[in-house]
Amino acid sequence: MPERLEIAAALREIARLLDVKGGDRFRVRGYKGAARALETLEEDLATLLWENRLAEVRGLGPKTAAVVREIFETGRSALLEKLRAETPEGSVELSHVPGMTARRRAVLLEHGIRGVDALEAAAGEGRLRDLPGFGEATERRFVEALDALRRHGGKTLLVHATHAAEGLAAWMAKAPEVSRTAIAGDVRRGLELTSGVDVVVAARTQAAAARRAAAFPAATSARREKGRVVLRLAEGFEARVVLAAPAAFADAV
Repeated sequence: MPERLEIAAALREIARLLDVKGGDRFRVRGYKGAARALETLEEDLATLLWENRLAEVRGLGPKTAAVVREIFETGRSALLEKLRAETPEGSVELSHVPGMTARRRAVLLEHGIRGVDALEAAAGEGRLRDLPGFGEATERRFVEALDALRRHGGKTLLVHATHAAEGLAAWMAKAPEVSRTAIAGDVRRGLELTSGVDVVVAARTQAAAARRAAAFPAATSARREKGRVVLRLAEGFEARVVLAAPAAFADAV
């Protein structure tokens, strides 16, 4: 049975994928609002569902409440799975690049440039200028934008990072191989502008814990590094899951 924050993460991913597809902006806002409603919900979600009162919660409507019920009861969302299947790999990452339009993103995907790393490589090698709708000036602007992202990007407000960190910690805590979780990094220090999300887990089996982290519903990509899993979240910033042995947990936090 998914936790409240896990369901909120799924709603945010739905909003992001709808936005990337160019969906109705009011529908996108509706799913973002529903996610916020769940994140700040004070009543017990199971009770609200049992009493058929979920649609009465401010920020939730009949359609978003139905999606919440579906995920709560089945652990999946048909809408989310459909959107994931329809969204090309790398499309979400590209949507966060300044100056990126839906048309340019489509051209990049058509030419096999999927994600920020591939875009940076293509721009650095001078391959963007020959693509339809680009040119040298556009390529130069993307080089500058990507450089700015590397130096200053990935930052997010504390309130958004906190929600993501809580959702990720709750997701990891449900894994049988994980005995403890803790939010660390900028969120734990309370920095108003954070460099992403850090969650430390005590895992008896790191490989299994890494697979669990990579399956986080709000992650658009994942890569395994020594002692941790780095996720790129649908909201556009990174989350790092540090994998620690139970005896080393306190030192890793």
